[in-house]
Amino acid sequence: METQETANLQKIIETWVHKKIDTVIKTQLLARKISEYGLIDDEKTLPFQILPTTYHDTDGDVICKIYLHMDHPVYGFFVIEINDEQCIVNCPQIYVQDLMVLSHEECEEWIESINSEMDGFYQLSDMANNGQVQFCELFLNKLLSDYKNNILELTKVIKGHIASEPAAAIVVNNIHCLAKDTENDYTRALLLPNAWVVFKYIDDLPDEDEDFESYIDEPKTEELFQKLDKFFKEEGFAAAPIYLAQRICLQAGLSISGESVSDGEIKNALISESGEFVLPPIDTIAFMIS
Repeated sequence: METQETANLQKIIETWVHKKIDTVIKTQLLARKISEYGLIDDEKTLPFQILPTTYHDTDGDVICKIYLHMDHPVYGFFVIEINDEQCIVNCPQIYVQDLMVLSHEECEEWIESINSEMDGFYQLSDMANNGQVQFCELFLNKLLSDYKNNILELTKVIKGHIASEPAAAIVVNNIHCLAKDTENDYTRALLLPNAWVVFKYIDDLPDEDEDFESYIDEPKTEELFQKLDKFFKEEGFAAAPIYLAQRICLQAGLSISGESVSDGEIKNALISESGEFVLPPIDTIAFMIS
């Protein structure tokens, strides 16, 4: 039997829907498009959801909010709040923006655009499942080439900032190494903002077994962290298509390897019972698929 609380909630939503029928219809149309594009698993996630707030309108009725959901294979889960005039898109961490405010028309165009990005991956999936290794290798390396071009300036800027701080260092398990003294390329370490510090003095560094906290220049370390964190997010957005492409190939049973920038060794991507390991494009010279 329906509880009184459930009945009250249903009444609140029905009243709000009656007042906001145009907004609800627009949301349903967008939800249908997302579902048709395969950008949501309707069996696991509601395509849209209406939730009451603690506020009331001028008639004394409870104000509700309506949320549209989209799960994009490259970028992740988007939550879109739909109101009368605009759509507020809350983006996953990996996306290029945290928040977007769009008109209904702009939101529809954006959904169509972000869906069109999947066309090549659907073709890749077909080719991978049919064992078309050469196509898959060319596809993945084209993504890698585009990625390298996209982050070239970003990498140049962040490395320039590190170079301007002679006491900038990478710290792992209390063992530090000044960036200027690294023997291998430290590009991959740019993806570890918390592993970086700036020491106060270049000629007064801690020993390996010594607590190095008192040696750190906290304002400069925080500044470097913020710049690295920004780089990490921008790089993540650029790298996301490559991670998806690797997963598609691995799930089709193909083998992926790549030469590491940092140490010149061949690394292998894999999916096993213990987890997933895909190759970071920032540390990969080229992909080989077999």
